Amino acid sequence: MTGTSFKLLVMLCKALESTTKRKEKTALISSFLKTLSRDEVKPAILLIIGAIFPETSDSTLDVGWRTLKRVIGRSGQTTLFRHKLTITEVYDTLQEIANASGEGSRKHKEQLLERMFAQTEPDESEILARIIFGEMRIGVNEGMMLEGIAESTGMDPALVRRALMMTGDIGRVAEEAVQRGEAGLMSLEATLFVPLKPMLANTADSPEDAICDYGGEAAFEYKYDGARIQIHRKGDEVRVFSRRLSDVTESIPDI
Repeated sequence: MTGTSFKLLVMLCKALESTTKRKEKTALISSFLKTLSRDEVKPAILLIIGAIFPETSDSTLDVGWRTLKRVIGRSGQTTLFRHKLTITEVYDTLQEIANASGEGSRKHKEQLLERMFAQTEPDESEILARIIFGEMRIGVNEGMMLEGIAESTGMDPALVRRALMMTGDIGRVAEEAVQRGEAGLMSLEATLFVPLKPMLANTADSPEDAICDYGGEAAFEYKYDGARIQIHRKGDEVRVFSRRLSDVTESIPDI
């Protein structure tokens, strides 16, 4: 399979892990994204942040540590012919694992994992395991990835952030930025039954610092305890979403 090798993404993750400088991390991400084909950008971004699915998705890999340990043990046996995994190949395989269901799905998941790990070198296996469990530990959060997307595509960072707020899908935001530019990002609007990503508070060392950050003037509101939810309604259809963009309609029947 042709395409950018997964090994290069692993090398990027190791480089990101080795530095604590935000600007350096952003530059590394931006430079890497520029080397990818258009179809590779979304998979690469999701793999780097260890979020194979958008926040609005209920999909999971449903792979536990015991399963992975067993798979890695089997795949570590001698492999006569290895081929270089590509970013797209890894992403597509993880999607197939998530979609496996019904009778025999557990065995099928393990077979897919074993086949993939059999092609990896130790450093690739390590990063792949981190991706599967969503624990990258490379010091790259969503905000930093948005900066990398903006820098690599020449887009206004505020426009990229707005697009994510509208969709909750950083992979789709990256695709639009790369493939359609500003027009693509502006086309992402609020959509019924697609939760908006809420604004979250920033921290400050003191009230004075917080006010200074906003130009010397700020408005304050009372903070009420409780859950932050979104309610989407069209006729008799009502869906309720949490601040994490999960559909919690069934757990709040009274609403």
